[in-house]
Amino acid sequence: MLAKLKDPAILKLLPVAAGLLLVVGWFSMPESNAGDVTLYNELNNLITEVRTKRAQDPKSLPQLKDELDKAADRIVKKLEKTADGDHPARQRLLWCAKTTVPQMTKVGLATEALAEKQVIAQLDQTAVLLGLKPAPPPVAVAELVTD
Repeated sequence: MLAKLKDPAILKLLPVAAGLLLVVGWFSMPESNAGDVTLYNELNNLITEVRTKRAQDPKSLPQLKDELDKAADRIVKKLEKTADGDHPARQRLLWCAKTTVPQMTKVGLATEALAEKQVIAQLDQTAVLLGLKPAPPPVAVAELVTD
């Protein structure tokens, strides 16, 4: 066996085989979602800050509105070319930043509006898709039906 490895033809094929294994290994690695988690955390932290400041310091809400709009614009620019059906968390985060957050800031941050509840729900679903939170338990059909 060792004698065959000393053959010059075999020695020339070893780098090719190693390169082929490297390429196959590279493309079989799972895609990282660290960038999506960072964007999620940024938006989620801003929403949490809005809810906290509403109760403690309502005068700072206009500044937070500007920060929230800028963050949403930044997220849209980063995700609009890469969000698709293969990346559902990214797609949901893009939808939230592009559609629901502007609705929330348009209504105003002084009170908790329906748009804010929708943003929170979308962020919770994004967290589940990113693996940051466990999925909620399934609901039995009998619980959904009311008299």
